[in-house]
Amino acid sequence: MARFPSVPGAGPKRIGNPVYWSRMVIQNERYKQTSQNATDAWHEKYNLLFHWYDVIWEDELEQVKDFFNENEHEKFGCLNEAFKEMDNEIEENPHLDNSQLNKLKTRLKNLILFILKMCSKYQVYSDFESVKFDNNIKAFIINHDYDEPIYHLW
Repeated sequence: MARFPSVPGAGPKRIGNPVYWSRMVIQNERYKQTSQNATDAWHEKYNLLFHWYDVIWEDELEQVKDFFNENEHEKFGCLNEAFKEMDNEIEENPHLDNSQLNKLKTRLKNLILFILKMCSKYQVYSDFESVKFDNNIKAFIINHDYDEPIYHLW
């Protein structure tokens, strides 16, 4: 027979055990902070995508859009529309979904790559010959210069 018989409500989770409840409060605060950090990181990435969208729109697109033929203009319209549709889908979703954020990033990558390739094709800039996206560093490489990539997409 046990030295102390089992008494209901006398275990480590009983209401009067301050050690258990203080640890639970600390753990709950840690969970809340982790959740808040994840939310902040999501918003930071989302804002970064729109920062690069604005930059490419104001800089490179202004230089090259007059050279587009009908097919290129249509392709640009499709890429831009896909980006906007994905943004609308994110706006309609009440939850912060990383998969949707990654889809938005892919659509932006395709849009930026198209615009930069058009800049290369029409020789808008004199020192601009080739462009590619490097998946290892998540940035665009101009003229095979890995030391100075542009448009980092996390």
